Amino acid sequence: MTAALVIDIQVAATEAKIAKLMFALEPLALVGWMEAVVEPYIKTRAAARFKSEGDDASGKWAPLAQATIAIRTGGQIDYGSGPINHRTGALEDYITNSPGGYFVAEGEALMIYPGNAPSGSNETGSLEKKMIAAQQGLGTAPARPVIALSGADLAAVTTELEAYIMSFT
Repeated sequence: MTAALVIDIQVAATEAKIAKLMFALEPLALVGWMEAVVEPYIKTRAAARFKSEGDDASGKWAPLAQATIAIRTGGQIDYGSGPINHRTGALEDYITNSPGGYFVAEGEALMIYPGNAPSGSNETGSLEKKMIAAQQGLGTAPARPVIALSGADLAAVTTELEAYIMSFT
């Protein structure tokens, strides 16, 4: 008897694994993954960002100007001097509770976050306007981004995507 190296490739088993992997990479399946994994991650990060008034992804938010504090405390409703980006709570609610917008195209899965504002909560697009003002700044108000991802966030999401893909092999 001679010693020999034998390589046996089970074609059917290999094809079955490839078929599972192809399913996992279908745009509709990836949308499901983004909805189940990425959207909650973004919401959790955003909620923490509102609580801490900025973070490693957005930077620490600039404090409110004295003129803004005067406006907040001088009206019929006293909103106080803080927290920042939380006068009525509508913006935070929009960012941390709205569903994402998902789109599927040939070979592509797309998530836009946040998606549309909840029905009845967005008179003439005011929540989107508030979000844009927070993200970019407006007039003399500095940018205080409410949606942001850091390099560490992208690494965490990539790790989750790798785990998702590997679960099909």
